[in-house]
Amino acid sequence: MEWSAIIWAGLSGAVAGAIMAGVEGLLAKTAGERIGRRARHALATAAFLLVFLPLREYPGRYELLARLSPLLPARLAFQLRIEQHGRRMMEVPGVERMLRAAPSKAAALDVMKQLTAKGIARLDDTMLLQRAILFSRMLAVSSEASCAAFARGAPTEDLLMSALQADPAMLDGWFNMTFQAAVAEVEQRPVPQLSDAQVDRALAALRARLPGDQATRVLAALGGPDKLSDRDLCWAARTLYETATAMPDPERALLLRALTQ
Repeated sequence: MEWSAIIWAGLSGAVAGAIMAGVEGLLAKTAGERIGRRARHALATAAFLLVFLPLREYPGRYELLARLSPLLPARLAFQLRIEQHGRRMMEVPGVERMLRAAPSKAAALDVMKQLTAKGIARLDDTMLLQRAILFSRMLAVSSEASCAAFARGAPTEDLLMSALQADPAMLDGWFNMTFQAAVAEVEQRPVPQLSDAQVDRALAALRARLPGDQATRVLAALGGPDKLSDRDLCWAARTLYETATAMPDPERALLLRALTQ
């Protein structure tokens, strides 16, 4: 059962339970002994079911839960966003077919990860800039270990939780970016290609903005992230995206495009 279903069942039960108690109390106060305890309880139970069953199937429950998420524990709010992202994915016919064909939930998650990874290069320049700004913000609020895992292409739940706690819109942006990348891959949008001269121009612009040996350290991280410590890799990733997003176009667009190739 999804977390959203569990939470909604709990909320529906709480509301209906309160109504049940109110009905039973009202009957006891107004009817007294004219209605026996069992009869009052039966009528209150009927009121509970009349409220609970329609509430449980309320079509706008997901949207209502999204509005209530700031009041929920962080872990539950996080799970709700994951489920909302999954439902949005399932609304895309091509993605739905691939996910339904997966033999297990773990396999379906792998399909989503692969679609996102392959689709990044198909995003347009505007979306790549939004992605870089989002990455820079997420790396800034994450722990060193989560930051390094993110730089290696394996974002942790702790990193996404940190984004949610720092700014819910940040996590929503992350899910939107992965959704857009998956759709781009399913639709097989063309992948823009850079010439060697354009890549050289982008890297030269990066070197020019980084003092001392910082450019060498950042480029080393791009070439072999698994060879670096979490601390060095995290520093390099934060420096890269902070610098790249502050660059002027066209060098910025070229660099962000080069990072996808």
